[in-house]
Amino acid sequence: MTEYKYKKPCLTTLFFRSSVTFNLENLREHNELIEALLKQELHALNRKAEEYSHNLDEEQEQEFHDWKIDEYSKLTDFIPDNQRQAVFISIYSFFESTLSMLCNQLQTEIKSPLSLADINGKGIEKAKTYIKKVALAHFPSDSNEWSKIKTYGLLRNTLVHNGGLLVKSNCNPPIY
Repeated sequence: MTEYKYKKPCLTTLFFRSSVTFNLENLREHNELIEALLKQELHALNRKAEEYSHNLDEEQEQEFHDWKIDEYSKLTDFIPDNQRQAVFISIYSFFESTLSMLCNQLQTEIKSPLSLADINGKGIEKAKTYIKKVALAHFPSDSNEWSKIKTYGLLRNTLVHNGGLLVKSNCNPPIY
């Protein structure tokens, strides 16, 4: 059985927990504000459509209908999807950078000659390795939460590197 250097939460982990909570709360508030603003814009569009749709001839009515559909699509699909993807990517990136900062702080605390940069791997897996093998701290890599986080990493990579396109090798055309 591995003997962990940190058996109780240290000041570093307590600081990072409070920092993470604070920043995630700010991201949540940001997202809620944007969602509320989008709802307001949608209501304004519906009011505007109601006002302008009276007394239009057939050609104007068709042009107006096309314009309304485009605007409605932006407010119900395009902008919310992009916003939600951006928030998701921000949260994941924040998590990844927080793990890196934690590793740097642990390096200082344990006075290790090895830095995170000296560890093979990428992203959260690299940080996990540092925390477990260099800092000798417990890391919940067998937890359901960690499994979900790794899945979120795959989703993040798909959003960032593949434009959100989920591609199965046997699936043609690609699935969304």
